[in-house]
Amino acid sequence: MGRKIRSNLPITGLTLNPATPPNVKDIKEQEKNNQKLYHDQHAEKLSVLIPGDRVRVRQDAKPRWKDKGEVLKRVMPRSYNVKTGNGAVLRRNKRDLLKIQEKAKDSTEKEKAQAMDLAGRKKHQVNTKILDKKPEIKASVGTKTRTGREIKNPDKLSL
Repeated sequence: MGRKIRSNLPITGLTLNPATPPNVKDIKEQEKNNQKLYHDQHAEKLSVLIPGDRVRVRQDAKPRWKDKGEVLKRVMPRSYNVKTGNGAVLRRNKRDLLKIQEKAKDSTEKEKAQAMDLAGRKKHQVNTKILDKKPEIKASVGTKTRTGREIKNPDKLSL
């Protein structure tokens, strides 16, 4: 079957030539193509990252995306060098990188300031509304819901 004989016995030259079926290579190639076809039907195409893209980095094949980083360069077709926030340069496969959309720092700082200002205003408005509001005494008369069900207040809480 194509193995080299390790014997000292005399052998004719015809027995040293292995006899393999002529279409084995074709069959193997066809099997390989079929396997590739079925694999590619469900394989996910990974997008290409450009140097400067902001990404999240997955550590230790866990489903959690931990560090933020920036793509420095593409090393191989699926491998990238990434500089993380703490200054470390990591080499990661594309499947361990998640591209994120990040706004410029100036606009985020302005938005934070505006959000804090609005939160302060709302808090002040809520406080003034609470002070201005007088407690209402409600009778134990029930109200109706949208569906028509009557809601009855408990007797023990009627003031």
